[in-house]
Amino acid sequence: MQIIHYLFSKVEKSIKICKFLDGLQDNENDDVDAIKLFFLVSHAEIAMNDFGNTGTKKELVEKFFEPVADDLKFNIKLTLDEVEKGISMTFADILYKVRCDYAHEGNYTGKIFKSKKDKKCLHNIFSFHDMGDLIFAESALTYKAFIKIYMRALTEHIKIYSKF
Repeated sequence: MQIIHYLFSKVEKSIKICKFLDGLQDNENDDVDAIKLFFLVSHAEIAMNDFGNTGTKKELVEKFFEPVADDLKFNIKLTLDEVEKGISMTFADILYKVRCDYAHEGNYTGKIFKSKKDKKCLHNIFSFHDMGDLIFAESALTYKAFIKIYMRALTEHIKIYSKF
């Protein structure tokens, strides 16, 4: 149970940081979604590792989001132009690449999630790098919708870990 308490403490801190970043976005019009994803995807890696899963960091992220894959696969995806180029990535690949773009390249700006103001827009288009190439993806989710899905994934893994 200590691992569960530890993970809730970590995700609570991550969400508090994300709320602070939301304030910057609202008050100073900063694009902070990539930073928010960095914290959350990193937490997903930590959670899966703490639950005893093995694999690469990318595989741990994929495993974390498996319980909510149906909620994400059509809401975070490559743009049609990228698909027509023959590029293939899952939503988990995209989230991991955004995390890596921030962690390793310092690319911390980018509006990934739709805002409440974007009522007429079905998707928000954003970019990230993959092996030096600029790739475009789209998100149909608001940050609030994403965090609900994220917490559902975490809850499912806690149930599995604690054998509920």
